[in-house]
Amino acid sequence: MDVPAIIDLEASGFGRGSYPIEVGVALADGSVFSELIRPPEHWVHWSEDAEAIHGITRPQLMEHGKTPREVAMQLNDLLKVRFCLAMLGALTALGLAACLMRPD
Repeated sequence: MDVPAIIDLEASGFGRGSYPIEVGVALADGSVFSELIRPPEHWVHWSEDAEAIHGITRPQLMEHGKTPREVAMQLNDLLKVRFCLAMLGALTALGLAACLMRPD
């Protein structure tokens, strides 16, 4: 069995309305991928409590983040058909899935 890719996300907040703001992937060969996600205008939820934990600010995302589509395309290319393991809350997992399936 292949060693799975490990996916980790940071989110804009906790629960309903939050969305992924950073994605990281560790591959079996030791390489890593990490990208900030610049939220589109209609992604408005932001939790200062979550920011205090992950340390990522909205201005950082706007300046250094890539669009959800760009990140989704990079992830799709990187992961292709790999088995992935992610420790995500249900809503965060749904947010990532939505981002990958419909990144706009």
